[in-house]
Amino acid sequence: IIDKACPLFVPIVEEGWANTDIASLTAKRYLEELMDKGIDSLVLGCTHYPLLKKTIGEIVGEKVKLVNPAKETAKDLKQILEDNNILRDNVEEEPKYEYYVSDIPEKFAAIAEEFLKKEIDDIKNVEIKQY
Repeated sequence: IIDKACPLFVPIVEEGWANTDIASLTAKRYLEELMDKGIDSLVLGCTHYPLLKKTIGEIVGEKVKLVNPAKETAKDLKQILEDNNILRDNVEEEPKYEYYVSDIPEKFAAIAEEFLKKEIDDIKNVEIKQY
């Protein structure tokens, strides 16, 4: 297991530059060392990193498996809900979504709409210092 900090990935995603030359050059710079070590899998270990999956995939190539921990966590959660018979079964009722952010709501909405492919509303700003 090899870890690698990639601190510029978050601001790149937050600026909406996930699929740009800037993202590609940054990913190449960060991931060269890992590629030289012959990795076969790469865990996208931050909530922002899956938004860079296309760019990262182009850098590491098809032989490296990209693992999205959020997706794997969602699969596990679904199984837990099914096992405990508490999975929402009323698919006729429209779900209600609420979003909580500690940054600029408009910025979040723009990026989230691109990622989720849906209109984002009902965003609440929270002050982390309160917690």
